Amino acid sequence: MALALIALAACSPVGKTPSGSAQNGFDAPGTRKGVLVFTPTDGASELDPAQTEVVVHAVGDGVTLKSALLETDSGVPVSGEVVGGEFHLKSGLRTDARYTVTATAAVRGQPDRTETTAFSTATTPRVVSTSPMTIGEGQSVVVALAPAAGAITLDGPVKGQLSADGTQVVVTPDTFQVGQTYKFALVASNLSGVAGSSQDLSFSTLPPATVDF
Repeated sequence: MALALIALAACSPVGKTPSGSAQNGFDAPGTRKGVLVFTPTDGASELDPAQTEVVVHAVGDGVTLKSALLETDSGVPVSGEVVGGEFHLKSGLRTDARYTVTATAAVRGQPDRTETTAFSTATTPRVVSTSPMTIGEGQSVVVALAPAAGAITLDGPVKGQLSADGTQVVVTPDTFQVGQTYKFALVASNLSGVAGSSQDLSFSTLPPATVDF
């Protein structure tokens, strides 16, 4: 059922978006710009990609959504299309990203209307350093994270312990062998429990000792 157009400011929030809240379909808060309504709300931040849906629809008599483009700040488009006059993306977002939504609506008897909104997803811990890169038996590698992590998982022939403040992971080989390169993957979750993308890391052990004659 078409909705009657009413005079609005250029950008009118529909509901309120607390930082980090999920944006799910038409039941979630949205931002209305002219004849277009966008979810998540314009400027929303720290959203969990796994709980966030992107929805665009047009409102008003004789108004039809023609196109919608979702892309990252670097210009990488996210797959999605307008179906039945609606744009509805349920997956494909990633953490640590800012997205822009650009939509165009056809208005009967008037020029097309194009509007843009933006939102960003959760910031997750990233590896800032790994030290030392080579260790001997009984030594460990310290992986520094920023911002602080609430939890970590490791995949590979290593074991690790997250520091109390969440800024370091102390990593040691499961079984120490000389002259080996240990490759592993680390996934860190932020303090809200949102997991970031996997980060590939490695370190080496000292080569066997040599005896000079």
